[in-house]
Amino acid sequence: MKKILYSFLFLSAFVFSCADEAENISRITYYPIFDFTGDEVVFVNTTEPYEDPAVTATEGGEPIDVARHITASYFSGNVSSIDVNAADRYIIEYMAVNKDNYSVTTSRTVWYVGKGNFAPDVEGLYTATVTRNGVTPAGAVNMKYVIVKKTGPNTYAVSDAIGGWYETYRAFGVDYAVKGNTFTLNDIASNNISSTTEAPMGLFGGHCTIESMTFDPVNKKITMTTHCVDPTPVSGFDYTFVSALTQVNLPL
Repeated sequence: MKKILYSFLFLSAFVFSCADEAENISRITYYPIFDFTGDEVVFVNTTEPYEDPAVTATEGGEPIDVARHITASYFSGNVSSIDVNAADRYIIEYMAVNKDNYSVTTSRTVWYVGKGNFAPDVEGLYTATVTRNGVTPAGAVNMKYVIVKKTGPNTYAVSDAIGGWYETYRAFGVDYAVKGNTFTLNDIASNNISSTTEAPMGLFGGHCTIESMTFDPVNKKITMTTHCVDPTPVSGFDYTFVSALTQVNLPL
């Protein structure tokens, strides 16, 4: 009788052990895989319409939906499409989600910019070499890029009035760009501009003003001086940024 009872207990333990192991067996999930058409970074002149190449995704070999979200980095914020009349850096994010709710994203950067002829239209895409309070670090040379956007017959907006010092050189990202400064180009020959707008130094706060600009139409260069100040006693700052901007030929 004891032998039978022991056998039954052993068999029961074996059955339940197998059941527990069966419950812990993991099933396979297939992460989305993108089929990315075109380049990850694109340069387009605003005289041309932009058609986004197809980006598709599969899960285990089967097609799945791809969601698309577009952000204009400097001038417009979240948008539904790339505006043919609105120069900006557009970030197109693609996201696919599998049946187990795991998501994968990829993105494309579209620099959608105009190009002026400097006689006297200075709209365009520029590299920037920046000096802060007289110092130019090696990493602040030929930074990519600053947009000068035409907003009227002789009015312009600048994507970052300190040339990408914090966004690019310090790698803090676009939230630390000085966005919102504008200027009116009264006379390019005499370097006569008007600029009354102020913009915060990104998330640092304070305010920045474009104090002066000089123009070199032959070499298509702009030297922009911007003063940024925050009088807060503890965290305040007082910086002068001089950005040497060189227009880039499009297409790249």
